[in-house]
This record gives sequence, C-alpha cells and structure tokens, in this order.
Amino acid sequence: RGLSCDLTLAVWYQCGLVSRACCVDRSPNSDGKPAPGENKQTWKTSEIRAFDECTTVDIHRSAGCSQSCFNGSCACLEGYKLKADAKTCEGQSKHHSCILPVQYDNVSVLCVVSDIDECETGTHNCGAELECQNTAGSFRCRPRVQCGVGFIQDALGSCIDINECLSVTGPCPSGHMCFNTVGSYTCQRHSVTCGRGYHLNADGSRCVGTETITSNDIKNDIWNIDECALPTGGHICSYRCHNTPGSFLCTCPATGYTLAPNGRSCQDIDECVTSTHSCSESESCFNIQGGYKCLNFDCPANYRRSGDTPRVDRADFIRCVKSCQPNDISCMLNPILSFSHTAISLPTFREFNKPEEIVFLRSPTPSHLPHMDSPEIVYDILEGNVQNSFDIIKRLDHGMIVGVVRQVKPLVGPVSSVLKLAMNYVTNGVVSHRNIINVHIYVSEFWF
Repeated sequence: RGLSCDLTLAVWYQCGLVSRACCVDRSPNSDGKPAPGENKQTWKTSEIRAFDECTTVDIHRSAGCSQSCFNGSCACLEGYKLKADAKTCEGQSKHHSCILPVQYDNVSVLCVVSDIDECETGTHNCGAELECQNTAGSFRCRPRVQCGVGFIQDALGSCIDINECLSVTGPCPSGHMCFNTVGSYTCQRHSVTCGRGYHLNADGSRCVGTETITSNDIKNDIWNIDECALPTGGHICSYRCHNTPGSFLCTCPATGYTLAPNGRSCQDIDECVTSTHSCSESESCFNIQGGYKCLNFDCPANYRRSGDTPRVDRADFIRCVKSCQPNDISCMLNPILSFSHTAISLPTFREFNKPEEIVFLRSPTPSHLPHMDSPEIVYDILEGNVQNSFDIIKRLDHGMIVGVVRQVKPLVGPVSSVLKLAMNYVTNGVVSHRNIINVHIYVSEFWF
C-alpha cells in the first residue's frame, strides 16, 4: 500500500513473518507460513530480537526495562523517573500507566496500558448539576452541592427533605407524635382523655381498662385520638390511614405495592426481579411504579438491531440502524439513520414546582465552533406530547451537545404515551439525516 515499514512493532510470530516478507524480502504476498526448511525457532529468538531489543525480548532473558526503551536505553513515561539501576521507573503518573507482560509463542512482549481521564477529555455523561471524578479505568458523577442535615441527595444532585417520622423506630419518645418539618421534625405529647373504667398506661400513649364494663360503656366512654384526621394525617401514611382505638393503621394499594418495615411507607414490588410477571420469552419485562410492562421492540424493514444496546438505569434501550439491500435506492435516500426505543417509569408528582429533566439525548460527536459545512443538531418532538406536558431543549454539557427532555406540566396517572423525538442534522437549512428516538413513558397513579 506504499506505507513505510516499521520493524519496531511487537507482533506475533506469524505476523512477524509477513512483516519480514513485505519489508525485507519485498515479497508482495505472504500467508505468514514459514518457507520450506526455514528454522521457526531461529526466527523467533534471533530475527524478532533484531527488530527491536526494547519491545520484543526473548523469554530466556531476565533483564529489561520496566516501562519503555529508546535507542537501546531504558526510558520512563511522563511523571516517572529512572532509578539507579537504569532499568526501573518510580514515581506517579497522571495517567496511571502500568506494564503488563504478554507472552506469544515463547516470545515475551511488554504492553503499556494507560487510564483515560474522561473528566479531562469531556467524554463522560455527568449532568450539569454533577461533577465528574476520574477513577482508574472509569469515572464517577458526584453532586456539586452537598445537602445539609435533614436532607438526602438524589441521583441528579437535588436535596430532598427526609421525613424522619417515617423511620423504622421513629425519632420521638413513647407517648409523643412526630410531625415532619422541612429539614427536621417536632415531637408533640399525646393528649389523651380516658373514659369511665379506663386510665392512661405507663407511657401515656393509650387508655387501658381498670374494671369490667359493658360494650355500651366502651362505645360511649373511650372519641380516642383520630391521627388520620389530624392536619398532618396525609403525611402519616403514604397511601391510606385507618384509625384504630388508641392508634392507626397504614395500608397500600391492593396490587403492585407492599407496606415498608416502618409500617407507613409503600414500596413498589419489582415483578421483573421477583419473577411474578407473565411476560413471554420473546418479551422483556420492564418494571413500573405499581406494576410492570411486557415490551417487545422490533426493527422496521431495512433496519437491523445494533449490538450496542446496553441496559441503562430505569430503562430498556434498543437501537435499530439502517441496513439497505444492494441497489435499493429508496432505502439509501431515506434520511432516517436509526430508530431507538427506550422506556421510563414516572410517578404522579405530588408537588410539581419546576420542570423535571427525564431523558438526555447526547450527540455522538463533541461540539465545536460552527463551520460552513458542519451540520447543526436540531431536536424536535414529533408525536405523543400528551397535554403539551413535555418539551425538549438543547444545551452544551462538558463540550457535548445534549438534548434534554423535560416534563413541564404535572400528569395525573395512570397515563402511558410514546414520545417520538427526532435528532435532526441540518446543513444549510436542509435536514441531511436524522435519528428517531421513541420514549415509552408510563406515569403511575400514585406519587410513591
């Protein structure tokens, strides 16, 4: 192909034969097999070593450089320095380089592997509210703002008030009621008046009988505090509160939920994990708040399922890419390059004060200064925008163009909709190609 010959590359034995045949013997074709009578062992231990003493070393030699070699002398990577033995490197490198020994057909090769700092290169996917922290071989997204006492931080970095009254043991002493406040709570002592034949128990929380009385006496003499009727009754139980003599009882919806250990909160049952769903083998079970959905996304004609379809948090994701038959002009001229399907489960927001960001569409290439021939990315909602409850905005995030789908109006469930989105690539005012993303949205009937 007219390329230069570089005999310093550490290659396998068979590839080394091909390289020698091309670069040394000037043979245009070679299958990498030894010529008749050629000594294979002699080639491995002498010819390969002649290519480069630094990168290819006979396994019988114990001496060598710990990191790299240049012109026959040992050298170190950036951030390291050569020790007195002129072979070993010490110190810390910004890229956390390491040396891994690899052995091919009795030939030992040194392979250098370096960590990529996704935070520095801008190839991470942390949101604007989150800060990227590089780790060895990966990265983490950490909230920029730390929440104070009485709050917990969600995945987007927002501070959510902790309802201490819903804890398993309860923060208040016996005989007191807990009232949640923003960032804290207050305790108020029970004020119980007992009827005839009853008196307060030791902790002052309930009335106990002191003598034998009739059921009529009990009915007339006990009016009991109805915790469910108090101003905070709506916050005592997640779903429904039932008053009982001297106490109360919380219940959850009949299906899809179970009562939490604290006896007040309702927890969603993940039917997909517990295998209590009825999805077939060809369907994928997707858990939603209070239930599940059996999903089966098929690719349309002239499209095939892409291999890079990972399962992401709270959503199943598949991608179908265009695959035209030879000479199919209409397929080739179709501007839609791919169809994607993803699913997301949302609660009925009890308090809706600001837009909620629910889906992020990231462009495959970093943003840059606009040029005459470079396409502009334009996001659009094509179908399924129930009551105009969603919008989509474009912003720059760590050098990447991101389309952010937001819920801008509250939706009272149960509601299901398919939000059809388009990522358009526009050149000189004309859409050259586009990607279609179908977001299957399931809004629960409840806020929990």
